Amino acid sequence: MRNTLHLDENVIRIVAFETVLVVLIAILFKSDFLLYLLAFDFFLRGVVKTNSPLSSIAKILLLLKPTTNKPVFAPPKRFAARIGLVFSLFSAVGYSLDYDTVALTVSSILVLCALLESVWSICLGCYIYNWIIVPFTKA
Repeated sequence: MRNTLHLDENVIRIVAFETVLVVLIAILFKSDFLLYLLAFDFFLRGVVKTNSPLSSIAKILLLLKPTTNKPVFAPPKRFAARIGLVFSLFSAVGYSLDYDTVALTVSSILVLCALLESVWSICLGCYIYNWIIVPFTKA
């Protein structure tokens, strides 16, 4: 049976780095298409709760250099993925409508958040989850 309450932090950090790469390439080429693909990836991880292309690539990379599974609580990470979905969609629409400054600003925030997760394992979406969602779920 698949564990739906925990995710592997190693996979999450690799996916965050992949996100940085995709967004930087999208910024470089002003590619709304790449950002729509990234939004779909976030949708699969955050809403559908299934493997996405980026998480599948991360798992394959971990097979090349096996590591110890580091379980982290999944709901805050899924919430963060939903925030990533909103940011990537907003950026994609910005580029689609030639609002390059807005798209670049939102994309840059997404890169910053993904870099924090990838390099230092700091999940800003998880902090927001703990500040906003958790207080309403306690009885």
